[in-house]
Amino acid sequence: MTVNGRSYTAAQGSTLDVPDFDAETLEANGWLRLGPVGPTSARPVADPLTTGAGMPLGTGYRFIDVTLGAAITFTGQGWVNTVTGAAA
Repeated sequence: MTVNGRSYTAAQGSTLDVPDFDAETLEANGWLRLGPVGPTSARPVADPLTTGAGMPLGTGYRFIDVTLGAAITFTGQGWVNTVTGAAA
């Protein structure tokens, strides 16, 4: 599929890191959006009032951590591996 002049292909079950504006079009055409992508150091901050940065996160917020090579989910208390449930 071509979006905004960029061509995208992926094997079933694989992931791609794409710009948000392309992700919206891909999602509208049957692709699944898993969440933002980045290293562990770029994870969103759960409490901007105490850290001075980031954004409040809701339970279930997903992030693709490339340092860990895994999708992780925020539980409201911390991060867990989305597949295994182990602390991340």
